[in-house]
This record gives sequence, structure tokens and C-alpha cells, in this order.
Amino acid sequence: MKRTLSILLAVMMLLSVAACNNTPASPKLTRGTWTGDEYANEFAGIRFTIPDGFVKLSDEELSEALSLGQEFIDATEDELKLAELNTVYDAMVQDPSTGVNVIIMFEKVTSIQGGDKMTAEDYVSILTDQLKNQTSFNYEISEAKTEEFCGEEYVTFEAEMVDYQTFQKMYVRKIGNYFAGITFSGSAAAENGYQTLIDAFQAY
Repeated sequence: MKRTLSILLAVMMLLSVAACNNTPASPKLTRGTWTGDEYANEFAGIRFTIPDGFVKLSDEELSEALSLGQEFIDATEDELKLAELNTVYDAMVQDPSTGVNVIIMFEKVTSIQGGDKMTAEDYVSILTDQLKNQTSFNYEISEAKTEEFCGEEYVTFEAEMVDYQTFQKMYVRKIGNYFAGITFSGSAAAENGYQTLIDAFQAY
């Protein structure tokens, strides 16, 4: 249940701000690559080695976990199709025993109404406002702040699903025509694993 809820919130965060927009497509996005247990993404400027106890999800497993469908699978094998996606879920790593996970995703600014003029602070403000205004779950949401992460400046906030003692920390940065979102999810019972996963990240 905790794993399902944390994934649900991650999807809500990125998809809740999307709107129809006929602005021309954004520049090509380069996906991250795996070399053994090391993930590296030059576009985002991040890399990490999977900590002990964690596993990476294949694109097929990621698609199933987030209900992305065949369109996502097809796009992972075709750069032109990948460029057509408004939201790209690039990688997910999790601890199967605790549900602690991280999801790395990118959303085109052109998929968001007014996104070309939107800053990372504006983007986070929309996300936090929508989470505060929804009534399905009881959230406690921290004030957004600027924080250095992997050698770059990100806007970050934390959201706790109080009734389930599940919490998340999301880092957002605008990179060219994309918003990069790195979302860490965990629970009170697995706080050490949650922090271990965050600490594994470093600059590219």
C-alpha cells in the first residue's frame, strides 16, 4: 500500500499541471544510461550508484508500475517518439522490502499552459497548491525552498501523507525546455533507506 501511494503521488505531481498547448515541440531530450548499477544522465547533470538493497526497474516494469502503457515502451526504443512525449519517466529505483524509491522524470514546458514563461518556483507553487486543495488524502506540505543538489540549484519541497506515514521530497529544476523532477518517496519506518538513496546522488 505504501509503495502504491508513493508512486501515485509522484505521478500526480507531474501530471497535475499539464494542459493542452499547441506550442512547437521542445528540443530533444537525452535519456539517462545504465552501466551496471550506475545511472548517469548528462542532460540532467546527475549520476548515482544503486545502494545495497535497492533495484532498478526496467522500462517495462516502470511502465507497468506507473500505468504508462505501450506508448511509453514504444518511445523508449525510438528517439523521435520519445521527443513527442510531454512527460518522460526516465528511471525508477526502489527497495522492494520497504517501498522506498526514487523516480526521475522530465516534463516539457510546452505541455503546461504558460510553461515557457514559468520558473521552477512557479511550477512547484502549482504542484503544492493542488496537493493542498485536493481532498482524497491528508497532506502536510512544507514551504518550498532553494537547495543545492548534485551541484545545481533546485527548488524543493516535502509532502507527507499523514494517515499513511508516507512522505516525499521532490527536487525541481528547469533545464532548457523541460522541467526535471526527482522525487524520493519513503515512510517513517524506512527513514534511513530514504536518506541513503538521496545521499547516493552526485553531479554528473
